[in-house]
Amino acid sequence: MTELIFSIHSVIVIILTVILSVLISVMALKVIRKKVNWERFKENHEVGGFLFNALGLIYAVIVAFVIFVSWTEYTEAINFSEKEISHLRALYHNSKSFEPDMKMKIRESVVEYVKAVVEDEWPLMSYGKTSEKARVEFTKLWNIYLTAPHLKAGATEFVYQQSLYDLSETSNARVMRVATSRKNIPGIVWTVIIVGALTSICFSLFFGTRNFYVQATMTSLFTMTNALIMLLIFYLDHPFSGNTGLSPIIYQEFINMININPLI
Repeated sequence: MTELIFSIHSVIVIILTVILSVLISVMALKVIRKKVNWERFKENHEVGGFLFNALGLIYAVIVAFVIFVSWTEYTEAINFSEKEISHLRALYHNSKSFEPDMKMKIRESVVEYVKAVVEDEWPLMSYGKTSEKARVEFTKLWNIYLTAPHLKAGATEFVYQQSLYDLSETSNARVMRVATSRKNIPGIVWTVIIVGALTSICFSLFFGTRNFYVQATMTSLFTMTNALIMLLIFYLDHPFSGNTGLSPIIYQEFINMININPLI
């Protein structure tokens, strides 16, 4: 189901969500109005309105909390990606301080790793998976520094220590970037959200107005809003999936920069 949703452009999904939510709510209201006269609901409006407000408040707090957590994780995914490429840039630039052979090894390894992330790992992260190719390339980059102890002495010592720091930070950012692709809202939370939405929508059907079209409009707008909120949470919960997900543009920009001027 998840793969099917992300195979469709988000605009189309939103339009379908709006149409379906409006149709279902209007049909449900029509069925109820046929079975029960709207005037029979009037005597329950006072008590029903109080309970509906209480229910709405509880549901709003839950939804707000879930959206906050989802948005936080979404922005964390952005931050970890930016942090990773930032330290990779530092490794690439600082390699100028080393001898030509070492500089070329480091730069080639950085480029190969970034390409592996863009071409192989990024598509896999939509499924919460990592790329073996990217892991191998990153290990090669580590080994270049760990097998060059002569860089610890002399004029390059400070740059070497800084490079090890950047490499360590890159590793941490990589782990956290991958971890964010695997964080999903637990099923129990989805159950509470869906049940809360259905309960509030069904509750709204048991209020009556003289004009059917007025009530149908209010009910459909209320249902549509609930459906779009759940869709928003769904998209935020998958930060690397579909056209709403994050793209590896900052990694691609790094590659493009090197292609334009590889000697920087």
